[in-house]
Amino acid sequence: MEDTSPPEFNRWLIINTVVLAPVIEEFIFRGIILNKWAEKSSNTRALIISSLLFGLLHIGSFIIPQFIGGLLYGIVYIKTKKLIYPILMHSISNLVPVSMMLIPAPESNEVFSVPQLIAELTPVLNITSLVFIIALPVFLFIIYRYSRNLNDEVAPFRFNTRKAT
Repeated sequence: MEDTSPPEFNRWLIINTVVLAPVIEEFIFRGIILNKWAEKSSNTRALIISSLLFGLLHIGSFIIPQFIGGLLYGIVYIKTKKLIYPILMHSISNLVPVSMMLIPAPESNEVFSVPQLIAELTPVLNITSLVFIIALPVFLFIIYRYSRNLNDEVAPFRFNTRKAT
């Protein structure tokens, strides 16, 4: 099982997906959008809007998990007032699917029929569904627990630009 893709592809895939995308997306969605909306309205409204936009950006993948991720990243940003933590969380989140894509697939000339393909994928889909069913309540509990009194928090931009007196 030899990896036949050029090494530059793997390197650039990792750099773009695990490093550049999280930095740029967190800077835009948490650093700019969340802060601007928090200045105009509330932290909660800003969190929901920035997370919804973040989910819509990822329309090619599953929007709901991206929206939930946006909520988690936003809550961490509002609570810690530091953008580095959501960037690290986002990087780790992107590392998982990228690392799975880098595993070389065995070469086969065998053609699968649809029922055969479904039979092959059923265990993987069952495991993925189970993980999602378990993880969703955990994520929702974390969002609920840490988003209480979110509007009492000073918006991160205001907090980080206050002059010491």
